[in-house]
Amino acid sequence: MSDQPFCSYAFGSAQMQTTDFTAILQTLQSGKDLSSAQMCGVIAWFLTGEAQPESMHAFLVSLAEKGETVDELVGAARALRLSMVPICVERTPIVDTCGTGGDGTKT
Repeated sequence: MSDQPFCSYAFGSAQMQTTDFTAILQTLQSGKDLSSAQMCGVIAWFLTGEAQPESMHAFLVSLAEKGETVDELVGAARALRLSMVPICVERTPIVDTCGTGGDGTKT
C-alpha cells in the first residue's frame, strides 16, 4: 500500500488486500505509527463491511496498545467523511436531532 497523502482506498475504487492489511497490522504490533493514508485505507475497508470482526479486533487492540497519533486520527476521520451520505433539503434552518446516546439518558 502506498503512502499517498489522501485515502488510497476510496470507497468502491479498490479493495484492501490481505497482504496490505497484514503489513499494516505488523507495523502497529511493532509499535510503529501508520500514515494518514494507511489509516484511512484500513478504516475505509472496515466501513465497506468486508473486513472480518477478528481483523478489526486485532487492528483496534494493536492501535490502542500503541497509542493513536494525530496522523492516524486524521486518516480515520478522512475515511469517515468519505463514507458520509450527503442529504439535500430545501428547508432551512436544519437541526440535527440525532445524538450519540452517550449522555446516558437512553433517548
